[in-house]
Amino acid sequence: MTLVDLHVHSDCSDDGVSSITEYARRAVEMGLAEVGFCEHVDLDPRDCGYGYLEPGRYDQEIAAARAHVSNVRLRQGIEIAYQASREDEVRAWLEGHEWDYVVTSVHVVDYSDGWAIISEPQTSAVFFASHDQREGDGKKNNKS
Repeated sequence: MTLVDLHVHSDCSDDGVSSITEYARRAVEMGLAEVGFCEHVDLDPRDCGYGYLEPGRYDQEIAAARAHVSNVRLRQGIEIAYQASREDEVRAWLEGHEWDYVVTSVHVVDYSDGWAIISEPQTSAVFFASHDQREGDGKKNNKS
């Protein structure tokens, strides 16, 4: 059986605690074949992670981890919060970047005094978008 974890937040995300390299080394210790980092992209100023992700730093952290830890495949993804009122912002942000995959999540249904209020399930489906732009060696491909 191949073990993978495709939902890891490093310290490139507002809720991560360790570096990508540290997580990659731990993944090797645990016998994982692949680790996917999906750092948060929060476009709503009310979100605590708003503006936290720095794509350039994230690229550098992934490159450094790939250079130092070679026996685990590292994927570079994002988790972008979906809000109907911000569809155009999400689309514009995604068009400006290339990722191995994208997780689309619904973290906020309604705000009340800065807190998300979710008392009952609000949707009948979970939305997950995957867009693979790299192949087995983890290097970016130019697709036409």
